Amino acid sequence: NAEDGAYDYAALAEKLVQLKERYPTKTDAAILLEQEIAYDTIVQVMDTVRVAQEVDEEEGKIDRTDLFPDISIGDAPVLEGGA
Repeated sequence: NAEDGAYDYAALAEKLVQLKERYPTKTDAAILLEQEIAYDTIVQVMDTVRVAQEVDEEEGKIDRTDLFPDISIGDAPVLEGGA
């Protein structure tokens, strides 16, 4: 979570690209969600996990690379005593 309350999807994407480089044959990922996460946030995280996008300004196109397209989602464990 960024200081202004927004999520840093660019940092997430960068980390996911690094993970894909370490595990090039892995295609699955699990996303664990807390109850108060907004639907739009879930969709953006799933999109970020699924595909890396890079803008090729010289050719004026977007290059897409599969990262972890096989996504499963579930509930994050609830910690006793609060967060």
